Amino acid sequence: MRPRLILPLFAVVLALLAIIPGVPPFWITLLNNIGLAALVAIGLVLLTGVGGMTSFGQAAFCGFGAYTTAILTTTYGLSPWLSLPVALAVTGVAAVLLGLITVRLSGHYLPLGTLAWGISLYFLFGKIDLLGRHDGISGIPPLSIGPWSLIDPKATYWVIWTFVLLAGIGTSNLLSSRIGRAIRALRRGGVAAESFGVERMRVKLVVFVYAALLAGLSGWLYAHLQRSVNPTPFGLGAGIEYLLMATIGGAGHVWGGLLGAGPGGLRRVEARDGEHAVARQHVAEHVAVARLEDMQGQQGLRKENGVGEGHHRHGLGQRRRRRHGERRGDAAHHAPRPVQCHHPAVQGDGGLRPREHLRRPVPDDRALSEREDHADSHRLRRRLQRCRAPARRLRVRGGLRRA
Repeated sequence: MRPRLILPLFAVVLALLAIIPGVPPFWITLLNNIGLAALVAIGLVLLTGVGGMTSFGQAAFCGFGAYTTAILTTTYGLSPWLSLPVALAVTGVAAVLLGLITVRLSGHYLPLGTLAWGISLYFLFGKIDLLGRHDGISGIPPLSIGPWSLIDPKATYWVIWTFVLLAGIGTSNLLSSRIGRAIRALRRGGVAAESFGVERMRVKLVVFVYAALLAGLSGWLYAHLQRSVNPTPFGLGAGIEYLLMATIGGAGHVWGGLLGAGPGGLRRVEARDGEHAVARQHVAEHVAVARLEDMQGQQGLRKENGVGEGHHRHGLGQRRRRRHGERRGDAAHHAPRPVQCHHPAVQGDGGLRPREHLRRPVPDDRALSEREDHADSHRLRRRLQRCRAPARRLRVRGGLRRA
């Protein structure tokens, strides 16, 4: 098949996946994540595969694009489409400032330098109050075209893959131009390129900024697709994944970024589902702990109020009341029952007299409790004496006891 027919055929397949009825929504969401990763991978193919500069911090540039549009749309009410050039401008300025330092490094110092500012920017995103710290920013409005809101993943699917195809075509055309040939010359060393009149530092900076802009565009789309941003997707782990995607698909081929983004996007979706499952488990554990603490607090409050304190006290008192014929809530049991009395003073009335003189006073709960505590302490002392008796007899038999 001719190479020129591959791109139109790929575009037709992408369009059919969104049009064919019955396509699972999970497939559309997965393709959206693959498209977002492909934008970053295409920039890394140009930067690492063609230009020879290894970068582990491209995820930080996604953060610049995402946080810029999040602040402009939520705080200032700007349209998402108007925030796109501002997000790309902020990302470009940050890339120029970092690139002026990074492109001067070579050897193993270059990836170490990208690791350093990648980690620093990740922690910076989590420390700024304007960016919501590690909680991030939520409530980002979705993309819209006129009265139509692109909140459905199928609607956002068209926007994401349109940008992916445009980025791939633009990168291919860039490599076919004069500056593209200068970028290819950087991979074999800067001395040979400079001997042919190539300004090595300027070309390196151009490639670095171009890859950062593609990452910022991916972050802008990510913010309006997820409608919330936090520092987690822009850390060092994500930067390593993007570099791995560019390497799997073919470090020197532009469209290889799409091939590498496939398994990378699938792995990211699975990892995200695993994080959500872990988060749900943690929430369930916290709810269970909160309920347990609430139950313990209620029991403590009931003890302080004297309700339920020492169930044996209440139960014993109730049993003794029942034994003496006195139950709570029943007035019939409080009345004294007539008994047959054979005392000579009462024989004239048939011998039926209330047995008030035969009843013993029923102690209250407090008296019962004191009596039980005294009995418990007495039993404890007797038990200790029985335990100490064998040891005392042994000391006497062994002659260890003093006279």
